[in-house]
Amino acid sequence: QTVNEEISVGNIGQISGRDLSFDAADPEQGLFVVDDVNLTPMQISAIQKATDGQIVFLNQAIAPTATSVHFLLRRRNKTDGPIIEAQSCELTVTA
Repeated sequence: QTVNEEISVGNIGQISGRDLSFDAADPEQGLFVVDDVNLTPMQISAIQKATDGQIVFLNQAIAPTATSVHFLLRRRNKTDGPIIEAQSCELTVTA
């Protein structure tokens, strides 16, 4: 379910849902952003809150000239288990 379809560079973003927790000490896990300028997933390092039901973060990893983005959540269900990846819908980047 999408609530907002727009996101601004440098502002706070929030993703709510379930099974959102990840191990921040594992470099393969976390929240990543892919925009239409940088096609390689960029890890979001400024995470204010990361729980099973919510992630609050700063949108600093979005390229200033990007017009669209989507987010990837990479996590493991258990220690040393395979990486599971979930992708958000596409969002429009606004100034």
